[in-house]
Amino acid sequence: MTPPLTDPVVHVVIMDVDAETYDRVAQELADEAQRLAAKIPGARGIEVLGTEDKSRIMISSEWDDINSWAHAEWNSEMQAVVLRIFGSATTIQAKIYKHIIARG
Repeated sequence: MTPPLTDPVVHVVIMDVDAETYDRVAQELADEAQRLAAKIPGARGIEVLGTEDKSRIMISSEWDDINSWAHAEWNSEMQAVVLRIFGSATTIQAKIYKHIIARG
């Protein structure tokens, strides 16, 4: 079921990476996430998390609505970052989530 167009959405990307490239990829993702979140309308926040064994990185971004997320996906700066950084991954999974329990 697709969330209503006006509800906030969370986009989660999980990347499997080699331990040798983990530190570089994680730092680059953290830097780019902060930079892009400040520039792209509709971004509520971005988190970059990693596993202790340095095998997996998760990027969780919250957006005002599905349209804000879609516009970000087509942003040329965002696409350049995705192509550059995601090429370091051995596998990538991405999903859109909606809030089931409201925060607060």
